[in-house]
Amino acid sequence: MNELEAKELASDRAWEWFKEIVEPTVTEFLEQPDSKRKGCLAILAVASMTEHYFHARLADLVPSESKTELKRRLGQFKAEVRDYKQGTGAFPIGLVADLANATKHVEAKNGVSHEGMIPIPANVCGTMKCGWPLGLGVEILVGANQEWRLVEMLEFCMTFWRQKLSGK
Repeated sequence: MNELEAKELASDRAWEWFKEIVEPTVTEFLEQPDSKRKGCLAILAVASMTEHYFHARLADLVPSESKTELKRRLGQFKAEVRDYKQGTGAFPIGLVADLANATKHVEAKNGVSHEGMIPIPANVCGTMKCGWPLGLGVEILVGANQEWRLVEMLEFCMTFWRQKLSGK
């Protein structure tokens, strides 16, 4: 990290949270994608970005705002980022948020449960002709017959937050 990056990081709580907590936690999971524990921690870290971003970048935009109005704006921001069912948010961001809430509160959220996280070790899988492993990582079962790979969901989320944090 160069001096400019260090100054930016110190002055931006959202970037700091992302670089110090979220990014290393997701990286640890990506290095061991069949770890349910590391997957849960990565989900919780990524899901926390919505509030960290809001409080670091948007909360102070309205001076002398009431707590009720601040909560309303936070709810609106969460919906803009996460609410894939209403068409305003990005599907992986919302699904990760649902999974984080289900993990924290031990109950399914929008049909998503941490109990649906099934680690698939590489030795159980085959490989494609190009040599890539099939099914490696933690699969997320959503509802009846929907499966999502946690690796791809988290990679999407990381790209989303990097772009949002850098203002793109």
